[in-house]
Amino acid sequence: MTTARSLTLLALVTTGCHAQLGTPDPPVSLAPDGGTPSDASAGGGDGDGGGGADRAAVLTHHNDNQRTGAQLVERTLTPAAVRGRGMQLAMSRPVDAPVQAQLLYVPGPTNVIYALTQKATLYAYDADDRSAFGTEAGLLWKTTLSDPESAARRYIREADSTPVIDLAAGELYVLYSTSDTRPEPSGESTVDVAFWIAALDLTTGAVKRQAKIAGEALRPDGTTLSFLARNHRSRPALLLDHGHLYAGFGARPKEGLIEYHGWIARLEAATLAPRGMICLSPGTAAPGAGAGL
Repeated sequence: MTTARSLTLLALVTTGCHAQLGTPDPPVSLAPDGGTPSDASAGGGDGDGGGGADRAAVLTHHNDNQRTGAQLVERTLTPAAVRGRGMQLAMSRPVDAPVQAQLLYVPGPTNVIYALTQKATLYAYDADDRSAFGTEAGLLWKTTLSDPESAARRYIREADSTPVIDLAAGELYVLYSTSDTRPEPSGESTVDVAFWIAALDLTTGAVKRQAKIAGEALRPDGTTLSFLARNHRSRPALLLDHGHLYAGFGARPKEGLIEYHGWIARLEAATLAPRGMICLSPGTAAPGAGAGL
């Protein structure tokens, strides 16, 4: 019988670009989750002989759209059980760069862990394959994203936001940015940066569609403020709610040298068509005086 990892205590660290997954010893099962009204709620899997129905999916950052991190139906994983059994390394898998985003997890006939690296590479690993530590054993697919518009923007600038999964659509959504130079821009430079959202097939990792983040806001004086990608970074996790994706942007390093703002972009998940963009500080213009997320 296949047993499930406890995603409430699943830890990811990168040591020499290896993803290491820790679980209680022995691993424990998760009770079914009642879910939430959001698209990316945590719910039970289809299951197989391993009892998929007793495992909760982790489809979004901190388990739900409220970012509580709660697993309210947990019955087996208790403080006493962890103190008594301790935590041990369950598996170690290579990745091509450090991982800032949270791991996501989908149970089913094959229990799958999804990891996004800072080089915008998505890995899908079999969560139950513990063979051959430090190798790609259990790798189901791997996809490295790039700029679909400009060959000049050949560098990945960041991929730090936790992706989000829509089980009904069978898709995983990723936010990342590309640049035409490797170093971080210094002040108001001419570095060309673009932010992208990509929709990937959850089963194969194939890129189904991509969209560039762009938008404008009206300043109090009537002038137009455009979203300038090179002056911003995206730290918040992607959010999926009622068929729409939300991405947040704020200041990058050296924010005292540039004009930056807090932006929230909204896109239709099914098409990645833009459905609005909000600037939280349209009235500020001085370097370092904007709002951030």
